[in-house]
Amino acid sequence: TDPFGTCSVATVWAPPQWTGPGNYTHGFAVMNLGAECATIGDTTGWFGTAVASAVNGLDGEQARLQGYETDGTQWQMTGRIARGQRNVLFFKMDAAVGQDGSPVVLSRRIPRCPPGTCAVAVYSEHFLPAQGLYATHNSGPRFTRSRIGQIFAIADQNGG
Repeated sequence: TDPFGTCSVATVWAPPQWTGPGNYTHGFAVMNLGAECATIGDTTGWFGTAVASAVNGLDGEQARLQGYETDGTQWQMTGRIARGQRNVLFFKMDAAVGQDGSPVVLSRRIPRCPPGTCAVAVYSEHFLPAQGLYATHNSGPRFTRSRIGQIFAIADQNGG
């Protein structure tokens, strides 16, 4: 069902590092919805983005991974962020096929994020030889100040 109607996607942008060689640490995209959905957030609500003050600033934080699997069912997993690196977060939360692009959301409330819920990374499935933390954890591109600036600049260029 579509309780809030449907939205077209006006533009899609992904980092060239993802669309070219497929570097999973850049596995995210910016999708601007069509004009018919300019106020959809007023109905569905919003959540914000958060950036840790240090590379390992989110280590040990309780988080949630929530998104839709390929069969259309919504899945939610909780766990702790294990370790942050320059462009990636590692976490021990299972993920289902099709959840690529799902937000990694902090469980604790952050006052500056309306209404207190903030995404800190995006889950990005990767098909690389499992080495180090990649062998035992799921991961995804973490939000950095630079990356958030890039996302908002792209959204602004496209009327988002």
